Amino acid sequence: MKGAGTFLLTLILSGFSTPAALATIWPSDGTTASVQSIHDNQAANGDTITLPAGAFTWANGVTIRKGITLRGVAGATQINRAPAYSNALITITGLPTNLPVRVTGIRFDQALGQDIDRQAISINGPYGGSWGLTRVRVDHCYFYGGFRTILIRYRVNGVADQNTFQNCAYITEYYGDDDFAWNRVGTPQFGTSDSFFFEDNSVIMDAAISYFDTLSDQNTGGRLVWRYNTFDTTAFTGVMGSLIGAHGNQAYWQGSNDWLRGGISCEFYNNTVRFPTSFRLIWFRGGRNIVANNTFVGNIGTGKIISFDEEEGITGVIPPTRTVWPAEDQVNNNFYFNNSLNGSPLDSSRIGPWQTGTSTFVHVNRDYWLQPPSPSTVTNYPHPTSPSLPNYPLPYNPAVTAWTPYVYPHPLNTSLN
Repeated sequence: MKGAGTFLLTLILSGFSTPAALATIWPSDGTTASVQSIHDNQAANGDTITLPAGAFTWANGVTIRKGITLRGVAGATQINRAPAYSNALITITGLPTNLPVRVTGIRFDQALGQDIDRQAISINGPYGGSWGLTRVRVDHCYFYGGFRTILIRYRVNGVADQNTFQNCAYITEYYGDDDFAWNRVGTPQFGTSDSFFFEDNSVIMDAAISYFDTLSDQNTGGRLVWRYNTFDTTAFTGVMGSLIGAHGNQAYWQGSNDWLRGGISCEFYNNTVRFPTSFRLIWFRGGRNIVANNTFVGNIGTGKIISFDEEEGITGVIPPTRTVWPAEDQVNNNFYFNNSLNGSPLDSSRIGPWQTGTSTFVHVNRDYWLQPPSPSTVTNYPHPTSPSLPNYPLPYNPAVTAWTPYVYPHPLNTSLN
C-alpha cells in the first residue's frame, strides 16, 4: 500500500520495467497542482494518474519525469490553455532510464495560428548518450489548435496513434540530437523502429485557420513515419506551405555536434489525403524518404504532389552556393511509388524539383526513383567537393535496396495499453 486515504487499484501491466509490475491508479482533480503533486510525491514508475471528466483551464504545465500513464476520460476530459500561458501543457523530460510513458484520452484546446509556440505535449529524450526513450505513446487524444502541438526533441522513438488533430499549425516537429543521431544511424535504412510514428490518426484543417506552414517537419537528425492516417483539408480556405516537410542541412558541416544538419528520413505511406486545391503537398529538402501507397484526392493544378529542393544550390540560402553534385545531407535514396491522384496513378509530372538550382542535385534514377527499392536502385555517391570538409561523414552509401515496412500496428499499441 502506497498511502492511506487514497483510492488504490492494483492491476497487472505488461511492458513496464518488470514483466508483471503491480501498479496503482491515482485519481487527480484535473488541476495542474493536483496532477503534479501526485506525480512528484505518490506515483511510482508503472502507475497511472487519472483526470476526471470535465473542462480544466491550465495556466501552467505538468512535467512528467517518471514512467507513468496520464489518462483522461476519452471524449469527456478537456484541457484548455489559459491565454497568458505559453509553455507546453505536458512536458516529458528528465527520465532516468528508458521508461514507458503514455498520454491518453485527453482533449487539448488551444488558440489557432503559428505566431507563438503552443505545445500540447513536449517530449524530450537524452541528448547523445547510450540510450533513448523508445516507449512513448500518445493515443486517443483530441488536439484542437496549437503550434508544434507535439514537439519531439533529441533521442525519442514512439507512436502517436488514434488521435484527432484539428487546425494544428505544425502537428509535429522533430529535432534529433544532431551529429549524435547521424552517427548512430550510420547509413539510414527504412522500416525500423528508430523513428517516431504517427499512425491511424485523423487530421482536419478547416476554414477556422487561415495559414499553416506545414503539418510535419524534421531537423537535425529527426526521423518520422506517417502511415494509415486520414488527412481532410477540403474545408480549408487559407494558405499553406505543404502538408509534410523535411528540412535539409541549413549550413555546411563544421566537424562537431552540428545543430544545423538535416532530417534523416521520412516514410509516408498508406495514407489518404483529401484537399481542395493546392500547389504543393510534400516538400523534402534533404534525407532519405519514401512516399508509397497513398491516395490523394483534390485539385493540384500545375503544382506538385511531391517536390524537393537542395538549398546549397539555391543562391543566397547557404553560402557559398554549390554548383557540383552531391550536396551535404541532400535528398538521396528517395522512393515514390504506387500513389494515386483522383483514382489514377500519380503521374511523374506531379513529382519534381521546386526551386531553380535544385535540378543539378536531384535527378530521377539517381537520387530518387519511381519504384520500390531494389538491387537496381543504386547510386554510389562521391564525397562532396569544397566547401565541404574532407571528413564530412557521408551518409549516402551503401544504397537502399529493399524496404519492408515496420510491423503494423506499432507494438506499443498493445504493450502500452
